[in-house]
Amino acid sequence: MPLLFCQVWGGSDAEPFPVKIDGGDTVGELKKLIRAENPNDFKHIDPVHLKLWKWNKSSDEVKDSDLDNCKALDPKKTISDVFKDDIPVQGRTHIIIKTPEPVTGAGVDTLVTEKNTQLPSDDAVVLFWRTLFLKHPNYPVINSEWIHLNPKVNWMGSDTYEQSVFIRPIYNKFWEMINGSSRLWILTGTPGIGKTFFTFFMFVKIRMTQPNAIIARMYRGKTLIFYPDGTVYCSSGEVPRKVSENAENWVIADTVLPGDEGMYCRTVLVTSPKMAGYGRHRKQGFQEGCMPVWDLEELGKVYTQVYKASGLTWEDVESSFELWGGIPRTTLRFINDDA
Repeated sequence: MPLLFCQVWGGSDAEPFPVKIDGGDTVGELKKLIRAENPNDFKHIDPVHLKLWKWNKSSDEVKDSDLDNCKALDPKKTISDVFKDDIPVQGRTHIIIKTPEPVTGAGVDTLVTEKNTQLPSDDAVVLFWRTLFLKHPNYPVINSEWIHLNPKVNWMGSDTYEQSVFIRPIYNKFWEMINGSSRLWILTGTPGIGKTFFTFFMFVKIRMTQPNAIIARMYRGKTLIFYPDGTVYCSSGEVPRKVSENAENWVIADTVLPGDEGMYCRTVLVTSPKMAGYGRHRKQGFQEGCMPVWDLEELGKVYTQVYKASGLTWEDVESSFELWGGIPRTTLRFINDDA
């Protein structure tokens, strides 16, 4: 069984193309081979999202109803088992492929473009996002003071951040504020005070309380768009208007200025007070909140949970607190400059 001819269903100019396989390959492996054979046609599609049907007939005979009335092939099944009682016939189309429908959520849809690309299912960002789904086996451990990620994943897919986020009492107050009647907020605070960690807290709260919302995170020239079906898209431009114009969605702009128009969704700009340019957002109706410095008790809880084992002494923390005040990055010697 050296070749299977595969064809994408639904494309007016689609033609069957050969894929070299081994009988022991699984359907899941065939999906990867299909993408490898046609990288331009499938470059924005994760193979796991392809649906395959055994056809073994002329492709002129296929109808949507034929595919709707039978199940797509099980990705765990081997190709030999698929064609066990129906050997592939030369000159026919053996596999029909359906590509994913446009992603939907909160009443909007998105199309894959050069500026809006789906991340593969094994991307670290996608693995992080999917753990926030309630029934996921690696769902975070959450209590009144901490959110602990599973060691297998990292916040936003980056190992720069600690696995655990301390829930400061002010976090819940800020959440009630920004989730209230005003949908546009600027949250300022001294560099190193933990604004980025607050946005992580926001991700968990949004996912828990508004599971159909789409979240767009703008950070360092890149926009990640998190969809309620577990997919994540990366955009090199602004937030797509179909996302930002829906009041149920969220835009979280971390040290990045969001666009001026079309922000009908809830928008939170997290920034240093010194960041140039955000003054115009005040004029557009953005409310403003300022994150207070930490007290010694809060720092003590993070020290005990995260830093005590590293060799940092409590005396060092107290000394730094006297010198720098309640700024975790300096008092607890945070290496990460993104918080």
